[in-house]
Amino acid sequence: MAIRRSHTKSRLGCLRCRDKHLKCDEVRPTCGACEKYNQPCILKPTKNTRSTTSSTQHVNINNGRCTTLAETSTTQSFPGSSRAESPRGDLPMPSQILSANTYHREPPKSALAIWEFDLIHHWIINVTDTFAVSHAFHRSWQDQGVRESMRYPFILHMILMLSALHLGITKSPHFSEKHNAFILSGCSDAMASFRKEAEYIDDSNCHAVGKFPFLLSIYALALPLLQAGDKTEDTILDEMIHIMVLMKGNGTIHETTKAWRKTRDLKSWLEDKDILDDAAHLSEDTDLDFAVAELQHFIDLSDDSLDVRGSNTRALQSLQQSLDLRLKRGLRPLAWPNAVHHDYIDLLRQRNTVSLAILAHYAVILAQCNSRWWCLDWGVQLASAIERLMPDEHIAIILYPLRKLHLR
Repeated sequence: MAIRRSHTKSRLGCLRCRDKHLKCDEVRPTCGACEKYNQPCILKPTKNTRSTTSSTQHVNINNGRCTTLAETSTTQSFPGSSRAESPRGDLPMPSQILSANTYHREPPKSALAIWEFDLIHHWIINVTDTFAVSHAFHRSWQDQGVRESMRYPFILHMILMLSALHLGITKSPHFSEKHNAFILSGCSDAMASFRKEAEYIDDSNCHAVGKFPFLLSIYALALPLLQAGDKTEDTILDEMIHIMVLMKGNGTIHETTKAWRKTRDLKSWLEDKDILDDAAHLSEDTDLDFAVAELQHFIDLSDDSLDVRGSNTRALQSLQQSLDLRLKRGLRPLAWPNAVHHDYIDLLRQRNTVSLAILAHYAVILAQCNSRWWCLDWGVQLASAIERLMPDEHIAIILYPLRKLHLR
C-alpha cells in the first residue's frame, strides 16, 4: 500500500501570498515575501471554532510591522476571549465581530469645555478649508473627521491641537494663552491612545487609525513654525529630522488599514481621484523628476562607503517613488518621509553631503506648498540651511533647488 506524502501546502499563509498564489513561509510577524517587498503581512480573519461566540482577528502593528492577534495570543490574554485558533476558515460576517470581548477601548470624552468647542468650530469653518486637496477631502475631514473625533480621543486631541496651531501660526487675535498652553502640553496622551488602538485594527476603528497619520504629519510640520525668530542651520535641519522621525512609518499604517478595508470590503472615506492629480505633468514636475534622477550620478561618484551609498540610493529611490504617486499638491510633502529608513536619517544627523543633497531636493516639494499654513516657507528655510552646511566644492549638487527657490 502506497504511503501518502505529507501535506506541504501552506494553510496558515498570509492574504498577499494567497492572492499571488505563492507558498507562504508562515514566518511571523512578517513572512519572507512580504518582508522582501515591504508589504503588510495580514492573515485571513476567521471564525473561532472553539466557542459559540465568534471573535474577530485584529491586526497588531509593532515597530512598524504587522502581525495578528492570533500570533501574540500565547503571551496575551483578554477578558472574555479564548485562545486564538489557527487562522483558517471563512471571513467572519460583521454581525459576528465582538471586538469588545478582546479589547477595552478608551471611552470617548463625555463633554467639551467651551474653548474646546470653539476649536472644533474653528476646525469645521476654517482649518479644513486650508487643506485645499479636493472637495471630497475637505468634506471628509469636516464631517467624518469630526464624527470620528467624538468616538476616538486621539482624533479629537489632534483636531483640537491643529486648530490651536492654526490660530497661533496665522496670528489670529483669538489665539490665547490657553491655546498656547494646550499646544505646549504636547500629544503624548494622544499618541499613547493611538498606539493602543493601532495594535488591534478592526472594522470599527480602521478608518480612524488610517486617518490619524495625516493629522500627525500636519502637526509635525506645523509645530516648529509656531516658534518665530532666527534659527541656525543646524536647528532647522534637526527640526526637519525630528519631523521625519515622527512621520516615518505612517505609510505602513496606511497600507495596513487599506489592506484591512479591502479584505473586509469596507468603503473608504476617499477615492483615488480625490487625492491624485488628474492633470498632465507640469513642466516643473518634469524638471524636478530629472534633477532627482541626476542625484544617482553623484551618489555613485562619492567617496562614501558601499553601505552609505546604498542607504542614499534607497532614500533617492523612495523620493522618486513618492513623486511617481502624483499626489495632489497639498499631500506631496507627506509622502516621502513615510518611506525613509533609519539609516538615511542617521546620515542626515552626521551631515553626510549626498544625504543633504537629497533632502535639498525634497525642499522643492515643500516649497510647492508654501501657501499652506503648516508649510509656509519650510522649503526655503530647509534649502537655505543645507546650502550653509554644504561644503563649497559640493554646492553644484544642489544648484537645482537653490535656483528653483530663488536662493541663487
